[in-house]
Amino acid sequence: MNIIIDSTEFKKDRGLNKADISLIKDMGSEKFIKLHIPYFVYKECSSSSIADLTIDLKQLQSTLNSLERKGMGKSYFKIAKKIEKEILKLEKNVETSNKELWDEFLEESKAELYDYDEKDSIAVFDAYFTGGKPFKSLKKRDDIPDAFIYETIKKISSEEEVYLVSGDNNLREKCESLKKVNIFSSFEELYSDTEFKKLQKRYDKLKYNQRVADARDILLDSKDSFEDAVYGYLANKSYWQLYETGLPSDNGEVNVYAIDDITIEIDELNVKFIDDKFFVPIIVNGEASVDYAVFKADYWADDSLPSISEDLNKHYFLLEDVVPIKLTKTVSIELDELNDYEILEIEIDEFDKIEIE
Repeated sequence: MNIIIDSTEFKKDRGLNKADISLIKDMGSEKFIKLHIPYFVYKECSSSSIADLTIDLKQLQSTLNSLERKGMGKSYFKIAKKIEKEILKLEKNVETSNKELWDEFLEESKAELYDYDEKDSIAVFDAYFTGGKPFKSLKKRDDIPDAFIYETIKKISSEEEVYLVSGDNNLREKCESLKKVNIFSSFEELYSDTEFKKLQKRYDKLKYNQRVADARDILLDSKDSFEDAVYGYLANKSYWQLYETGLPSDNGEVNVYAIDDITIEIDELNVKFIDDKFFVPIIVNGEASVDYAVFKADYWADDSLPSISEDLNKHYFLLEDVVPIKLTKTVSIELDELNDYEILEIEIDEFDKIEIE
């Protein structure tokens, strides 16, 4: 999709960083659109910015110069004079600074900036003297920039369909006669266009997929957060009672009262993304200090069992041991929780599975 944005819209965002211009820039970067910038759109915007920046910087210098007579001490006024010199440097480089802004925008958006075409002057001044498009009347000087913009739009639309966004009633009216030009008075109107909606849907899907991929990277780089969650769980849990552990107690019952030598792993291959959430399997391995009751006859029949800790009664011995333990948990994390500027916070209230190995 070929888009032309008139200076009326660019002037509303001289920093080229508000939502509408940022969207157009990024859609251009991702090659969903091709942004065309007529020379006189660029010149109108850049010259206005340069003029305003120059006025503001001169005002700052004047304000700093006035501080001494307003009561500032000499030592501090010297600092003010140094600042004034720096501001003077900014003023001298204001054109270069604005060009840097536009050059960066052009590069990032992959936009095409059109050079001034002297041949357009013939058509423009013919229209100027006859009151032709886009002049409102004979010799209307204010319309000269629009006339050059109109010539560029005419050239582009002679080969490709164009989407023009302009708050200039006169320019929009004059462009209505151009066959391949779709005209919008604002970005809101452009966004409601059927073809643009289709394009933005594809763009949104791409950006969503990129966001998910970026979030996954953040997730996998957040091992510290998972470790904090595990240690937080262990700090608040001093006792576990497990069953069917495979140890020779009734029903495999074991009491766990400490877990040491812990290693924590994120099972990256099995991370899943479903319904705007990541499901992250974590595996905790450690050494569990346990005790369990063993029937005395079973104890004397098994030479591999640890030494007796206590004689519980006439039927059972209490054994103490240190055995490998594995805890697994699938943690659910919302997509919106993952960003570069906040530390991921995770809480674990229980594990899905605890196994004596």
